[in-house]
Amino acid sequence: MKITKELITPELAKELLALSVGNRNLSANKVAKYSHDMITGRWVEDTFEFIKISKDGFLLDGHHRLSAIVNAKTPIYLNVVRGVDASIMNVIDTGKSRNANDALKINGVSNATNIAAIISSVLKYEYGYAVSSDISKTMTISNVDVVNTYEKNPEYWQEIFHKASHFYLKMNRILTQSTIGKYYYLFEQKHPDKVEEFFKQLAGSSDNNITISVLRSTLIRNKISTKKLPSTLLNAYIIKTWNAYVKGVQLKKLMFDTETSESPKIA
Repeated sequence: MKITKELITPELAKELLALSVGNRNLSANKVAKYSHDMITGRWVEDTFEFIKISKDGFLLDGHHRLSAIVNAKTPIYLNVVRGVDASIMNVIDTGKSRNANDALKINGVSNATNIAAIISSVLKYEYGYAVSSDISKTMTISNVDVVNTYEKNPEYWQEIFHKASHFYLKMNRILTQSTIGKYYYLFEQKHPDKVEEFFKQLAGSSDNNITISVLRSTLIRNKISTKKLPSTLLNAYIIKTWNAYVKGVQLKKLMFDTETSESPKIA
């Protein structure tokens, strides 16, 4: 597949619409809104929403945007992807905004859902939203950032996904795959020689490390409890346990005050 950013004129939009597969159910309201945004300069170009052209040259997705360009008589820059497998038709045109998962799928990425979640979690941490769950939940990582991050090292992100899936099952799902993947990646950047053994012990391979045992017990209790611990607290516990592990310190109790404690940094 080839992705380009192109200036779509009303004339080109008409040509692309003529390549449509079958009858399209367009929302007049959506076309009108898009047209208004384009005319008034409110249209946001870099949303990583694609005009999708199949391998056979047919238009698969982007009808509302192209129709709006025709109506608005205004040329607009759009992201165009050519060479898309027509089988992706069963996941587009749902009326929903595309997310990072969709963006990776369009690029033919395997395990797109989990990898998108892992990369988004990593980027939130790297952008400074490591512990504050309220901010982290509302912060949106752009599709462009997720795709670009993946494409820098696709084999590695697939490996991170498989590590996360493996330990997710070994831990009996006491952490989400995206959380495991996030911390496997972040910890590996600091101490690649220690990360595998850390997660093996967290999965229960041994009880030699008191701090890891305390964290595992905390996560198990949280899993079966009807009242879950705040993600702020869980993230802090995971980082504090890792820091103690790499420093050779044994903690018999994990403590963190979500109101007054400073966010722990990964050692």
